[in-house]
Amino acid sequence: MNKKGLTISMIVEAESANYGEGVGNVASLKKISRGDHEVYTYISRQALRYNIVEQMDINHTPLGMDGSVIQFHPDATIADYPEIDLFGYMKTVKPTRTRAAVVRLSNAVALESYNTDLEFLTNKGLFDRHKSATANDELRGGNIAQSEIHKSFYAYTLTVDLDKIGIDTNDQIEIPLEERAKRVISLLRTLKFFIS
Repeated sequence: MNKKGLTISMIVEAESANYGEGVGNVASLKKISRGDHEVYTYISRQALRYNIVEQMDINHTPLGMDGSVIQFHPDATIADYPEIDLFGYMKTVKPTRTRAAVVRLSNAVALESYNTDLEFLTNKGLFDRHKSATANDELRGGNIAQSEIHKSFYAYTLTVDLDKIGIDTNDQIEIPLEERAKRVISLLRTLKFFIS
C-alpha cells in the first residue's frame, strides 16, 4: 500500500515574532541555545499552529471542560470541524479519545543568532499630555519598558499525513475526498502568506 504524505520546509523572514515569559518590564523572546554556544530565537510550534488555525478561520471548534481542563467538546467531530481533523484532539471525558495531529509542525528557529538587542518603549506622548492636563505633582505611569527584538530568517517544517485527513476511527468517520482536498488546499493557501 502506498502511503501519501506532504512535507514542506520553509524559510521566512520575521521580526520579534514570539514572546515568552517576561521579567519585570522586559518582554523576552523565546530562545534556545545550540552547540555552537550561540542563542537563537524561535517561534514555537504552538504559536505557528495557533496562527494557522486563525488565518484558516477554522478556530470555531466548540470547547468543553473535564474538571478544570479546557478541551474540545466531546461531541465535536472531524466531519464538522477541520481544526481537529488537521491538528488532532484529546478528549478526556469518558470514554477518553485521542487523535494524533495529521498536520505536524516544527518550531521555527532563527538562522541568525540573537545578540541581546533591546527596544526601549515609553508612552511619552500620553505622559506629556497627562502632565500638561493636570496640576498634580505626583505623576505616575511614565515607566519605561523594554522589549527584546530580533529580525532574522526562520526555518520550519510542516508535514501532512494525507492518508489520515478526513478519517477518524474513534468516531467511525470518513469524510468525502472532495472535502479532504479542500482542507489541504486551504492549508496550503494559508501557508503561502503565513509569516510574511
